[in-house]
Amino acid sequence: MQRLVYYAKLIFFLLLIASSAFAAPNALPIKDLVRKAEASFDDVGPAHYETREVESVGSEIWDRIQVEYLNGEAVVSYLYSKDSLKKDREIFRDLVFLTWFRNSTYSVSEIPQRIELLYNATHNSTPARWGLLYGMMENAFANGSGLAIIERNLIGFFEFIPKYDNFPDAEFETLKTQIMTEIAKESERYLTLQTKELRQREKNWETWKKQTGTLDALDKAQMKLDDYVRNNDRAGARKLIEAYLPWPVMEPFETRMWKSWLEALEKKPTAKESIVLFRGVDYDTDNRFYGKDNRPGFMSPMLTKNQGNYNRRLRSYANRRVSNGGLAHDTEKKIPQIALISKQFEAHAEDPIGSAFLSLTSSVQPTLDFAGRFNIFKKRANGAFMAVRLHPSRAISNGPASSGYVGEQEHLLPLLLFPEDIIYYEEAKHNLDFTSEYLLESLKKVLTPAEHKAAVAAENSYNNKKVMVIDFFKSIEQAKLNAPLCSGVFTK
Repeated sequence: MQRLVYYAKLIFFLLLIASSAFAAPNALPIKDLVRKAEASFDDVGPAHYETREVESVGSEIWDRIQVEYLNGEAVVSYLYSKDSLKKDREIFRDLVFLTWFRNSTYSVSEIPQRIELLYNATHNSTPARWGLLYGMMENAFANGSGLAIIERNLIGFFEFIPKYDNFPDAEFETLKTQIMTEIAKESERYLTLQTKELRQREKNWETWKKQTGTLDALDKAQMKLDDYVRNNDRAGARKLIEAYLPWPVMEPFETRMWKSWLEALEKKPTAKESIVLFRGVDYDTDNRFYGKDNRPGFMSPMLTKNQGNYNRRLRSYANRRVSNGGLAHDTEKKIPQIALISKQFEAHAEDPIGSAFLSLTSSVQPTLDFAGRFNIFKKRANGAFMAVRLHPSRAISNGPASSGYVGEQEHLLPLLLFPEDIIYYEEAKHNLDFTSEYLLESLKKVLTPAEHKAAVAAENSYNNKKVMVIDFFKSIEQAKLNAPLCSGVFTK
């Protein structure tokens, strides 16, 4: 079974409690601790948690946490070795963080945000390190309750551990106080660092635009984005989008995702590398861009519900990425916000107006709620059903963020869809209501047997939240985000 390892060699909580001023408590019975920790990892949440002793976890680290896609489910494994047991206090700290991580991902929608922040933090993003601390503090700076929540998390963790004779309550209280004090200190330090870094990024972006004049020139270029779409000009569209994206301000995960999407944009799907998705089209809301063969292309609401030519509208991503996907915190202090792709996905699930993405689905059933019907008064179709075949890296599952909308099995496609991406397009007809049965039968004309089998399977599982989470993991794998991440997330 192919394994997907997203992050490994990861010391989750070093920053929060790594102070050399710590007074060493008595040794903890770590073997018993990890067994009890495992017992606390029930499967209420969307992933299975386990602890596992291995021969080695790697050099210069004492434990690691990895997320894998195994046998059809997401598995979060805490790995330690016999040598690791000498590092009892360090392992204890990491288990505290792992417990918080698990508790904070009971909500399916939290999973992508946690993965994105951890990815960014291990790729040297100071704002992401602040984002992890902010998540731990739970608005401590805004309402003062964060430290109390931290305390409850620690007490909750210890509820699964017997009262140790060699670890008295008084020493636990001392350790707890030290941890909470360290959290507050490091949070303030990283708040200053991330604020400085985000403002410098924005300054660099504005300076580049003024000095080069690149975007001003592209705004006036003869060929516009809608021309590239109508002409199925993949290379031209990619080059144009790349020029408008605000690379200097983007986080590592956001950068990697856009590079993956743009690489896939230029690739036509093949028999071995393709994914089939569906969409219900509503002519009242969906602008169409017809190509030479009279087949329509589409663009995201960010582009169509906007003003100016379609080149200039590409500026909107830089202008809206924070408002659509900012990690909100205390606005009274005017703290710059870190923008997350996962937060943009969550915002899209709640309201796609202004989104940089187009909604598609792996199941035919949800399209029935979105496709426009036949207008009997105007005697014309007001919508359609369509199927598209794409390179797998073009779209990503929004299952976790859209899990509150049971059954949508939403996938998001950045910015645009070319006319040649569409393999089936049927407008609404008088006296014909689209049904799953009718559409699945019609799709046999254009789908391979394997593709049709997958479409039928999606119908049978379209209310399954677990499938949505697994689809997200598969999408992350397609974007090649599975490189092992180094330890020392908080060592800067």
